[in-house]
Amino acid sequence: MFSDFKIKLLLLISLFLLTCSQRDRSNIFDPHNSDNTLKISLSVKQHTSGFELNWNLQEYSFVDSVIIYKGYNSSSQIQPVRVFSSKLNNFLDEDISPYKLVYYAISLKSNGIETPLSKNVQRIWAEDDIFVLTYYGYAIYNLSFDLQEIKNTYYINYPYYYFDIKNETIAISSPIYDQFSYLNFNDTYETQHKIIEGAGPVLFSLNTNNLFLANQEKPYTLYKFNNQFTVTDSVHTLKRKPVQIINYGPDNFVLADSSSLIFFNQNLQFTDSIKFSNGEIYSLQYDNGYIYTGLWLDDISKTSLLKVNIENLQHSELFKFPGDAFTVNGDTIWIEEKEEQTKLVKLLQNSLRLLSSDDFGNITGIILHSETNYVYIIERYSDVISLYDNQGNCLTKSNETNSILYDPIKIKLINE
Repeated sequence: MFSDFKIKLLLLISLFLLTCSQRDRSNIFDPHNSDNTLKISLSVKQHTSGFELNWNLQEYSFVDSVIIYKGYNSSSQIQPVRVFSSKLNNFLDEDISPYKLVYYAISLKSNGIETPLSKNVQRIWAEDDIFVLTYYGYAIYNLSFDLQEIKNTYYINYPYYYFDIKNETIAISSPIYDQFSYLNFNDTYETQHKIIEGAGPVLFSLNTNNLFLANQEKPYTLYKFNNQFTVTDSVHTLKRKPVQIINYGPDNFVLADSSSLIFFNQNLQFTDSIKFSNGEIYSLQYDNGYIYTGLWLDDISKTSLLKVNIENLQHSELFKFPGDAFTVNGDTIWIEEKEEQTKLVKLLQNSLRLLSSDDFGNITGIILHSETNYVYIIERYSDVISLYDNQGNCLTKSNETNSILYDPIKIKLINE
């Protein structure tokens, strides 16, 4: 039998071994502590020449160095790229590749032992600006290309539905209120500029020097303004309620009513028209000599996308699809498809093929970045804007950092 001394000795040895084998959960430098993560907030802000990284080592003043990790396309490819003294708390990374998804993280080192990595931050650097109009959010937001930073906010007075941007001027109009307004980039709040008394809801399109505006209440009237927003001419020949107006080329524009495309020059002179009999026009987009026209068909379960040559007005139907939103860049067309309450994003490259199987809450807008074929998708009722690459991979979402984007409805790309 064991003596009392031997029993006490065995208990002491067991306690010692147990204590030595346990992880020190308060020590981030414990190499056996896989539960610990580096609780440092890494901030990555866009700079004119790259990304500025900032961190705070207040809780880790005893460390020797900070290690910057960086990788493209995947967090699994992240590698150490720079080592700094613990006295520094920022770094400007100017070694960047525009439009590429980059991952950043940091770790700390003390007495030769390195901590786990901080939570990685994903960013995409680009000079392009994104402007988002919110409806009941009563604001227009200037976002970074990757949707992760709010650069500026413009507060507006009404729930506007239409907006356009040219020459650092933002024009806005409401489908409910008898109101048309504009702001400059250096404004913070909307100063009401009611141009047409009693005109009712208006549609408009901006080009470099002029604003073309059409009201949606009788008498249906087409107006032309100069860049100082002074009326220069008007024409009263619109027989039907206009549904959209867009520029094509430097001086011309096309206006759509429910069944026709009507072409004008910059002097508001009628030049041509084309009529469709099998549906109702709801959306237009110009791209490289063609007007892409969305028709709600008499069979309301389908939408038809037409391609109209502006030189001879010859047109063809590209396809029918059960959805509303589309965006075009050359031979690449992203569309929304609704099947059994599921929203799918598809790409047309000679034939339709599914690129993303993601389910979307309610797609209210799609806009395509022409240089990369990246696409922005607005889910208005989920308060989300998503950025997808041309292979259907989701790169970033606005709600990951900007939950302030309430009720987004329209988006514009600037500085492409």
